Amino acid sequence: MASKSQELLLLSATSSDPFTTLIVNPLTGGSYWSYKGAELQNGVSGLVEPLGRRGDFLLIAIHEKPLLHVVSVHGKNKFHVKTVLSGPIRCLVSHPEGTYIFAAIGLQIFTWMAFSGELLSVVDAHYQNISTMKISCDGSFLVTGSEDGHVHVYSIIDLVCEPEHKTVKVEPIFKWNAHSLAVTDLHITAGNNPRVISVSLDHTAVFYSFTQKQLFHRISSDRPLHACAMDPSETRLFLGTDQGQVAMVNLYTQCQPREQMITTNGGSLSELKVLENHKAPISKLAVNAEGSLLVSSDIEGNYAIIDIRSLQCLKLNSIRSKVHTLRFIENWPSLSEANYKAPKFVPSVLQKQKGTSLLVSIPLIASERTEKDDSSNAVETVVDQLISRLRNNDDKQQPTVSIKKSKLKKRKRKTSKNTDDSADISMSSSSTENLESLKKEIIKLKQVNQSLYDYAANIILKS
Repeated sequence: MASKSQELLLLSATSSDPFTTLIVNPLTGGSYWSYKGAELQNGVSGLVEPLGRRGDFLLIAIHEKPLLHVVSVHGKNKFHVKTVLSGPIRCLVSHPEGTYIFAAIGLQIFTWMAFSGELLSVVDAHYQNISTMKISCDGSFLVTGSEDGHVHVYSIIDLVCEPEHKTVKVEPIFKWNAHSLAVTDLHITAGNNPRVISVSLDHTAVFYSFTQKQLFHRISSDRPLHACAMDPSETRLFLGTDQGQVAMVNLYTQCQPREQMITTNGGSLSELKVLENHKAPISKLAVNAEGSLLVSSDIEGNYAIIDIRSLQCLKLNSIRSKVHTLRFIENWPSLSEANYKAPKFVPSVLQKQKGTSLLVSIPLIASERTEKDDSSNAVETVVDQLISRLRNNDDKQQPTVSIKKSKLKKRKRKTSKNTDDSADISMSSSSTENLESLKKEIIKLKQVNQSLYDYAANIILKS
């Protein structure tokens, strides 16, 4: 492996050749990890998506075929699941926590629970095919763009929770139509005020604000736009064209107009900086978390690692075919840790139809931290403490009882034996009755706790 880096680059090309899905160290340009693709059975790999932030598994969609493979990243813990779907996957994303899988097949959005394979919902999202799809960094919103220029924003809760009435249709919380041709790429900013940037073949890039619920900025270019990316500080916007240029638009300028015109042929009124490291149309753009590196790729398989500050190309390489996946990732434990432990729960085969109930086969992710019987053990501990306190109180009460008995012996020597025997019998019988009642209370508490756990698990899984 190459020198250790906190941030790596995931790439995947549309090819049946081995090792076309790889992870690259952006500092050196060397390969950090690669996937041979033996489980794909000579299938042409298309979209590649990590399942959550941990990077235990990779989702690999076969190009132009209704197949989805789930493979493990760690070499020693081999895992593979193959799913046959209703159609080829056009867009693929996963929830940041790795709990849900979202796929765009034709006009529809399919939502699955990853670790049970249950199909949660199928939503008719657009009137034409979905061309691009992104999820927010906090996993709250799913944004889709279609070939007719529409952009829709869906709440993850609406997609995951099935409506009580099947006639109720899941509607987007925001939608707009700012493009006349297909939407090619999307970018969602982070923070409490998310904004969506969409680019299209109609030469425009549009900014939409969730809080303002309106379009607040538009950039028009002289060429069709194929990709977009923004640095974390939201001061620079990068736009990829159909001729291989990458334009860097400075958003932090005074007197910024509502509509802006840029040209990529070498000149612009806003002193536009244009990078020309490609000769084929740009396919993907990505910026690292520090905002210091930009990676661009084209449909011929070339990718360039660029230093944003100096605009110098640090590395130019090729992976033979069109780059479908390009994104920065963390240095996953499955890549670097020697004592890596495989996750307790693994993905299942995705279902084609919605099931009635799969509560038995659905694991709770939170159960990795707290076992199921922790709450019942806590109840037993409390009851044991109460029993011990009761016994201690009985022991403390015995001396006072004996003193009273001695006084009674002096007064009534004739009936002392009968009184002592009756007192002992009453004390022993009362203590046994208390113990029996406490045991019954323990059984009742266990039953109530079990029913509460089942009810909570049912509510969580339905939500």
